[in-house]
Amino acid sequence: MNFLTEEDLLEIGLDAHFDPPDFKSFSNEENLTGGKYVTFFLADKFFAVAAEQVAEVVQMPHLTSLPKTPEWLLGIANLRGEIIAVVNLPKLWNEKAASVSPKAKLILLRSADNSVAFAVDRLSEVITLKKKEIHPVEAGNIPHLLGKATHSFGVLHLLDAERICSGLRL
Repeated sequence: MNFLTEEDLLEIGLDAHFDPPDFKSFSNEENLTGGKYVTFFLADKFFAVAAEQVAEVVQMPHLTSLPKTPEWLLGIANLRGEIIAVVNLPKLWNEKAASVSPKAKLILLRSADNSVAFAVDRLSEVITLKKKEIHPVEAGNIPHLLGKATHSFGVLHLLDAERICSGLRL
């Protein structure tokens, strides 16, 4: 079995390090916008991310785990020749996470600087939210929260994909 060395990780631009930014410096009020959101479930919680921040949704590919990386990094995947880091969000938030099911999907996010994917238990739907339906929240246990909204499934936690991508320094 071949393991990637630290030099290999640096070559693909992955240092597997998480430096949480100073979330108090972000103003959720300024970032709250209406629009289309991709909704999904992680365990029993209902989440959404702005559709404009989602590059694509794919079936769970084969993941290659990496030695000496944090628990929240599930591994890396080759998506049509591009190496993508795959994150387990509950582990990133220091929450108990179930194992990733074979039916899991990946939501691929692209920011100005990098790409990252995270596993979701199941997709729900694409919804449209008006700005007045979204309420700001404190960071709390989930530092990547942008706001909350009410939906037929219950409380919808809106994630900020840009914070997720930039916080991981991939």
